[in-house]
Amino acid sequence: MHIAVIGAGVLGLCTALHLAERGEDVVLLEAAHPFAGASGRSFAWINANHKEPRAYYDLNAAGIAAHHRLQERLAAHGRWFHPSGGILVDTGPDRIRTYEERSTEARAYGYPCREVDRAELEALEPAVDWPDSADGGLLFEAEGYADAEIFRDALLSALADRGIAPRTITVESWQAAGDGVDLHLAGGEVLSVDRAVLAAGAASREIAARSGALVSVADLRERSARTHSFLGITEPVGTPPLDIELHRVIVSDRMNVRPQHDGRLLVQVPSVEHRTAEESTAEQLAEVRAEMDAVLAEFFADRVRLESVTLSGRSLPDDELTIAGFLDEQQRVYALVTHSGMTLAPYLGEVAAAEVTGTPDPGLELFRPGRFAQRRAQADAAGAGEATAGTREEFIGRQ
Repeated sequence: MHIAVIGAGVLGLCTALHLAERGEDVVLLEAAHPFAGASGRSFAWINANHKEPRAYYDLNAAGIAAHHRLQERLAAHGRWFHPSGGILVDTGPDRIRTYEERSTEARAYGYPCREVDRAELEALEPAVDWPDSADGGLLFEAEGYADAEIFRDALLSALADRGIAPRTITVESWQAAGDGVDLHLAGGEVLSVDRAVLAAGAASREIAARSGALVSVADLRERSARTHSFLGITEPVGTPPLDIELHRVIVSDRMNVRPQHDGRLLVQVPSVEHRTAEESTAEQLAEVRAEMDAVLAEFFADRVRLESVTLSGRSLPDDELTIAGFLDEQQRVYALVTHSGMTLAPYLGEVAAAEVTGTPDPGLELFRPGRFAQRRAQADAAGAGEATAGTREEFIGRQ
């Protein structure tokens, strides 16, 4: 089949690769450049930590396993996946309860987790100046992180080996045509294909709407801590004279931090997230950066400073669960959007490729895009008006 993949983020590239490996004729369409959206500004923590409900945990656990398989197959293209583990630390007064709840949940799901004391924290990550209140934590040994740039380049290289390169053009909408679908591109061009996969992140919402379909994804024009996040990148620390070496992802009530291939650290600070709702100005980013630097100093004294701070939009389905499935009864256009893209892409790309080519996966039934229309219809029937997105429960490690 001739199949178009719309979007060259991590989901689009993985899906295109799996389709190509199945022998399909793939065209990859991207409005800007690969990883231009959320994929290029991701903390890229590979995990299934506190993922609810159980079906969503299972999906993320499958994502971790798929990273191992894909990394082994694409080893010649670079090493992006670092399954070095993750550490959760609570410095607040409720930390004992936090550890009990999170470890109990992990054990119930079969997710590797064990408690560590202060001495082991210091042994695991000796470069961190652990606050006095960090008297222990949880170690999640199956977790890790992905170097997004290396992952992107590995996928592009593997696709290039199969003669596939992204074409830079905007997809405006689609329309059913016979047994296939016509994609209406910028400039008036029409591209006819047998099937299409919509993996354009937050932009999927508008592309679908112009095509008469519903992909219920957060609207990035409505700025809030739900739709946006700040990501900090430090100056190089993994090289002399600092030579600070961090091994794992650390998530805490004060800061999330993890290493990157170029000697820098990626940083998130929960206490600044409310400022995403403000107008983004140079002054605002400077203030946010100063507050993030102050939190960094709690863990690294004055040895680590931020080099830059960026504001990133999320690819967030309105109920925060993955969207995976056909948008039409004829099964011509398949939607694939998730907030856990870095964890899930190797697995979702594989199962989406199978579904698009005729092999349904019952494990994705909870995540079908039709659920939003059903909820809207139920709300209308009950006279409750249009259903709205829920609020985000905050917890340590919330991305």
